[in-house]
Amino acid sequence: MAYRQIRVCNLYPTQEDSFLLVIEEIKSHQKFGIFTLKNEAMHILSFMYEKYPPRPSLYEVFSNLLKETNVQIMEIRITQYKQSVYHAELFCKDANNTEKRIDIKATDAIALAYLNKKPLYADEQVIQDCSLLYAPMIEKMEKKLSGDGQSSKANQNIFSISKVDLYERQLEHAIECENYELAAEIKKKLDQAKKSKA
Repeated sequence: MAYRQIRVCNLYPTQEDSFLLVIEEIKSHQKFGIFTLKNEAMHILSFMYEKYPPRPSLYEVFSNLLKETNVQIMEIRITQYKQSVYHAELFCKDANNTEKRIDIKATDAIALAYLNKKPLYADEQVIQDCSLLYAPMIEKMEKKLSGDGQSSKANQNIFSISKVDLYERQLEHAIECENYELAAEIKKKLDQAKKSKA
């Protein structure tokens, strides 16, 4: 298997408590999506911006536990996409330099990658297959946010979103999680989005 480095390049609310993480392969800019719950999405966002909640999350507890047992995360890989489910692994080394692989949910793997500042990779085949699968959906969302989408109801995307809507949902959840530093960052973006809309 060949792996390519990836990153989270966007986050879109879809419906109710669901978000779509847009993942981009760094060199080719191919994109694919991973659906996640609001709470997971907000943790990933807070780790990306390095704005941590006042009390440690399970991600932080797990990371600290690994460190205390002399297990170091080396890198994180999304290994396959099977039956509409992503599979991921943590690649770790213990104190004896023995490699360990830990099976993990893809969204948790992404959160841990950003928390621990570790590289994130995906299998080439996953990138190829999933970029084809998610490309139309991501394109519609990007058009909707940029204002290029058609305004008629017949052509409207099922994802009824705007920058203001995106930041309002993120702000609401950051406050619920008592992550006030992140909330302040999102509030600035929300105010700017509202001004540019006016």
